[in-house]
Amino acid sequence: MFRKMIDQYAVDQRALPASLDDLARMQYLREVPPDPITGKRDWGLQIGGTSIEGNSLHGVIDIHSSARGTGSDGIPYRDY
Repeated sequence: MFRKMIDQYAVDQRALPASLDDLARMQYLREVPPDPITGKRDWGLQIGGTSIEGNSLHGVIDIHSSARGTGSDGIPYRDY
């Protein structure tokens, strides 16, 4: 859901969000939910750039859990 809303924000606003709070403030999310693994709103953000219609954008491009460790499937939480 986060990734979809980041993409939609970028298309609509012609900018990338600077934080997850931007997604909530602009009503792409009702609120920033807690990470289900840590129980906190401590998501790991990947900041980077992209281009839309020739415009260079910089901001949040991806999100992942900030929890340490791995899931029962052996995949690190940060890769979910």
